[in-house]
Amino acid sequence: MTKEEFIEKTSGNIYWISRWDYVKEVLSLIKPNQKVLEIGAYDLRFVDDSTVMDFKPYLENTVIHNATTSPYPFKNKEFDLVIATQVWEHLYENEEAMINPKQKEAFAEVVRISKSAILSFPYMWETDDCHNGIDEEKIKEWTLGVEPKEIIKIGSRHIYYFEF
Repeated sequence: MTKEEFIEKTSGNIYWISRWDYVKEVLSLIKPNQKVLEIGAYDLRFVDDSTVMDFKPYLENTVIHNATTSPYPFKNKEFDLVIATQVWEHLYENEEAMINPKQKEAFAEVVRISKSAILSFPYMWETDDCHNGIDEEKIKEWTLGVEPKEIIKIGSRHIYYFEF
């Protein structure tokens, strides 16, 4: 996806206005001809022919499944790549109260169903919700201590690329 395509696909959506800088970095990590699962894609696919999994059908052809519920409805190593941008901080049984975190279980499922993953995280935000204070230690905990192959730091968002 080019910047022009991004602008066209997201025009009028305030959620995406300032996100091109980190979107282009995510796009740079995607290899051609990969079978991709996008978790929580909301209203924008990074890969046109990807499978999307979300708890609501924001996009056509979405597999309806909450990422906090294991197992995911996919076979072992079914995907070459899983993409989840700004999703992991929301994975609680009760997100508002931040009760019963499910990040570790979700990451274990990603490792099971995919050969690689791109996850982005809000980094050291000062908020009063699930985005607050996420640092390297928290990300390491959520990703079961698996070392990323690459970390890209774009301001207050960090992108982690894993190979399993």
